[in-house]
Amino acid sequence: MRYLTYFFLFSLMGFHLQAQTLYPFSNKNLGGTQSDVPVGFEQLPDSGYIILASSSSNMGFDKSQNNRDPSGTSSDFWLIRLDKNGNKLWDKTIGGSSSDRPAALLVLPDGYVLSGTSSSGISGEKTDSVRGGDDFWIVKTDLLGNVLWDRTVGGLSNDELTCMAYTSDHYIVLGGWTLSAIGADKTSAPFGDFDFWWVKIDTLGNFILEKTLGGLLGDNCFGMTPTTDNGVIMAGYSNSPISFTKSQPSQGLYDYWVLKVDSIGRKIWDKTIGGQGDDYAFSVCSMPGLNNGYVVGGFSFSGISGNKSEANRGQDDFWAIRISTLGNIVWDRTFGGDLEDELARVMISRQNEILLSGTSYSTLSGDKTELNLGAEQTWMVVCDTSGNKILDKTFFTTGHDEYGQVISDFQGCYTSINYTLSDQEDIELLIIMVEVIFG
Repeated sequence: MRYLTYFFLFSLMGFHLQAQTLYPFSNKNLGGTQSDVPVGFEQLPDSGYIILASSSSNMGFDKSQNNRDPSGTSSDFWLIRLDKNGNKLWDKTIGGSSSDRPAALLVLPDGYVLSGTSSSGISGEKTDSVRGGDDFWIVKTDLLGNVLWDRTVGGLSNDELTCMAYTSDHYIVLGGWTLSAIGADKTSAPFGDFDFWWVKIDTLGNFILEKTLGGLLGDNCFGMTPTTDNGVIMAGYSNSPISFTKSQPSQGLYDYWVLKVDSIGRKIWDKTIGGQGDDYAFSVCSMPGLNNGYVVGGFSFSGISGNKSEANRGQDDFWAIRISTLGNIVWDRTFGGDLEDELARVMISRQNEILLSGTSYSTLSGDKTELNLGAEQTWMVVCDTSGNKILDKTFFTTGHDEYGQVISDFQGCYTSINYTLSDQEDIELLIIMVEVIFG
């Protein structure tokens, strides 16, 4: 069997913090008969949770419906609703007869928007034909997970959806990368090997507009957040020189590439941020308050060089950068131990703290204050809005953890999700509640 893994963490607020102790509180398991990998989750107004996962499981254990691929060799979208204690309320399998790989989840007042990449033709829940090899696929459900509509958007080659945002004027913007030339739904010409692809649809799934953004070489988009003026910030990484829509030279190998794009897909500004080594951005979020800029997160192999002001702790480290609304660097911070530390998500907590989360191979060293029990473990770093570290936490399993993500919930708590390879065959789902003790 293979299982998702998710964690709940609790923190107490409103007291002068003198000391903190984090300890396990409880755990739960959730999964199907095969591979089930979480890609997104959010807390809902009733304090429950919605999880989007990639699943190749048939019906069994916590999965109530079969895989849409009769051979059972490819994945579907798996949407799971939990109550506030982590108990499953319902689940839905959504997919076609080939590979459907989810990537992003939005919670709207009337339902959920699920998005990812699909190579399926018309089959299962997929009502539109394939455009090329892989296409963007977007699904809207009601609050019970019933499909309301689905849309396929793609060019004649491969297009990979990685992120999504709901804009201030109530449109859905999809982000990812494209290898497609002009054809099918793609009307803008390519620039290099891989390009950022910006696609706008309305809340009924109607296609509005698309734009290609990129330089001469490889540009891969992985993160997106809405702006207050109906646009989005897109973040990823690039090894392109100054060319086409890339206005700044490479700092080293791959660099963070961050763009502001307006409501019709026009680039307002772009920034190349990096050191002499490889730097990969995977997430971006807005700072609290009006016009306070953004935080871009990823991981870095660079030492002090270029835009990187702090030395590496190990092989690669969490690298967080606060930028202004014009994209100028306010500060950058490196967090890590002696080995590999790779960030997956950055967000702002309800206490206006910055939450950085991912996975770590590191021992007790550098910024890491706890030893792993398994080879790779989920690791969280909390810092203030000036980038000063408040705490870090390693989530203990005896296996090999992948895809650590943390959100801040309505109770002033932290909730993390990941999946754990308990051995070569299995993935185990685990919930851990951790309380912050003030002394």
